[in-house]
Amino acid sequence: LKEAVSKEQREQLRKAQRAWVAYRDANCLFYRLGEGSIAQVDAATCILNMTESRAKELEGEGHRN
Repeated sequence: LKEAVSKEQREQLRKAQRAWVAYRDANCLFYRLGEGSIAQVDAATCILNMTESRAKELEGEGHRN
């Protein structure tokens, strides 16, 4: 985050990030449970893409309020 944030905002961001990680993991598990050896690649790609998108969001490039 580029701007300074309050203690309350930091704590809320930690909670949101924990929830987001749980969502990402559950979402990408769908791909991991697929058939064949490509399932591991699909799951890793899911994690990579979602993490990249989240990083951009947190850097302020993913969306603006």
